[in-house]
Amino acid sequence: MKLFNLDNIKKEFNKAGYYKLFNQDKRLIYTGSSKRIQNRLLSCLYGRSDYATNDNKIQVRKLTVYYTVEYMTLSKAREKDRSNKAKYNIY
Repeated sequence: MKLFNLDNIKKEFNKAGYYKLFNQDKRLIYTGSSKRIQNRLLSCLYGRSDYATNDNKIQVRKLTVYYTVEYMTLSKAREKDRSNKAKYNIY
């Protein structure tokens, strides 16, 4: 589990994969899949694009302290994302 900050996110690869966001108590609050993990985590951190307008995503950004990343094909990442039920995920 890594701290959710700019230095750690810059070290991530811009490959397809699956990510999990955790609050300060290390409880899972959001899961996602992306074909460019580094870009997605940066948008979570800074509130770019859809993260700036969606209430759930604003709440996720405020609560996130830690994150984990697994690199895999996008289809496997999306399948894994749907199987996990996190508090702020909307399907």
